[in-house]
Amino acid sequence: MEVFKKKSGSWAEDAILKTAVGVAAASKQAAKIVDGVDWQDVRTKIEGAASSAQESIEGAYQYTEDTFKENPKLFYTAAGVVVGAAAAPLVMPALLGTAGFSAIGPVAGSTAAAMQSAGCVGFSTLQSAGMGGYGVSVVTGTFTAVGATMGGVAGAAADRIIAAADKK
Repeated sequence: MEVFKKKSGSWAEDAILKTAVGVAAASKQAAKIVDGVDWQDVRTKIEGAASSAQESIEGAYQYTEDTFKENPKLFYTAAGVVVGAAAAPLVMPALLGTAGFSAIGPVAGSTAAAMQSAGCVGFSTLQSAGMGGYGVSVVTGTFTAVGATMGGVAGAAADRIIAAADKK
């Protein structure tokens, strides 16, 4: 393999030598940069940023606590929306399966089979979701919106129930 040989050594040795020279030069440059850093100043800035972040978090916590005490309905409703929106896509596959939308088609004698026989407009999208097709995104979005709405209503109702219980 004379093609790959050089007079001063192999091409691999030459590449290793050039790499080593490059690494040494980069190390010297990095050392110059690091030597010029005022580490006490860096520490002071980091501590200042951490203190500022802690104050912001404490302020946000206090604001949230005060607002909840003044208007608990807002937080019950918001919590309901978040929980409803998060839970709906998790419940969707079970509901589709219960209705008879399976991975191999509608289950005989199920709600899905009845929808198919009746020519229901939403059947194909629901069946697609049951089979893991294009309908998944449409049905998941719909379930999420409905779950968020139901959660918001439940949160608002919870506020009224709690307020009524407190009056007794």
